[in-house]
Amino acid sequence: MKVGLLTITNGLSFGNRLQNYATQKALSDLGYDVETLDSRFEKGNNFKRFFKLLILKLLPFSILKKINKTELQRWLTFYLWDKKFIHYSDFSFDPTKKIPLSKLKSYDYFIVGSDQIWNPKFSSNTGFELLSFAEKKKRISLASSIGVNDLSKEYIDMYKEEWLKFKALSVREESAAELIYKITGRNAEVLIDPTLMLSRKEWLQFAKKPEHFNTGGYILEFFLTDVDSTTREKIKLFAEKKSLNILSLDRSYSRFEKISPCEFIYIIANADMVFTDSFHCTVFSLIFGKPLTVYDRFDADKVNSRLHTLLKLVNKSQFWVGKNNFDDIVTQNYNEGSYEIEDIIVEQRNKFNKFITSNITAYD
Repeated sequence: MKVGLLTITNGLSFGNRLQNYATQKALSDLGYDVETLDSRFEKGNNFKRFFKLLILKLLPFSILKKINKTELQRWLTFYLWDKKFIHYSDFSFDPTKKIPLSKLKSYDYFIVGSDQIWNPKFSSNTGFELLSFAEKKKRISLASSIGVNDLSKEYIDMYKEEWLKFKALSVREESAAELIYKITGRNAEVLIDPTLMLSRKEWLQFAKKPEHFNTGGYILEFFLTDVDSTTREKIKLFAEKKSLNILSLDRSYSRFEKISPCEFIYIIANADMVFTDSFHCTVFSLIFGKPLTVYDRFDADKVNSRLHTLLKLVNKSQFWVGKNNFDDIVTQNYNEGSYEIEDIIVEQRNKFNKFITSNITAYD
């Protein structure tokens, strides 16, 4: 059967691209013909945006000096990675405009997920991410995330109407299941993030060492929000105490713009310890059995429920520090050393696969 996968495809997020790859692989491993719907509406198409920037690069220096070259390199890195690892549909469309329904007839099912595809902050808010263009019998949600604990009044009616049309609903965090039940009265299964469907061995085979990468023993800092100076200083003192370097994988890192999702995996796999507020950085740290410290987001827009669900699932709630500073907890986490979560998530992987195979079936 042919499946059209709808996920967030715009933007330059390591976790987003890796969950897209993992979802495709999980479906393909079960025998489905899967394509990611090319709906990079940014909010713009990666390919078009890259060449737009390339044209701008050829302009005179007076204009060229104003261009963000780091962004250009980063878009190129992700464009090339996408081209190699993501099986896109042979057509693209803008979900904020009329959907070319004739091009969608070849799909037997449409799956939406994973990542924060249902977060109003990141969606087109047209009903597209709720598969409003598809027949009821073809709509399935696979480990979708909402990323917020409640919906504003302006969205509730639309989400309720469309959620009630799904053949099957599953989400990535308990709070999302609770929200869907509160709004619709429907139960949604809670499934693991697709990146957890691949084993440590499979991700290591996928990893790639960055060019000229040689840092010795290191702590990885990967934060999606601005970290306060107190936390930075605490991490620095902890690194000095353990005689470890600090690799801050953000725009202050000189080669950040050239780091691909495969290289992101390598950097996590080879770290001595990880400090992060990122969901997928947490996922991969757990897969590789890394000592880990997980923070609240350092801004007002916190997205914590999915991390709580994840850490609880693998019996690692102690890795959560919120915004505390922190010494005893971090030292305890570091001293735990390496660990395995494979045995813990076998049952969850079976549940994930069962959800797919029991819902993607021949029509009556």
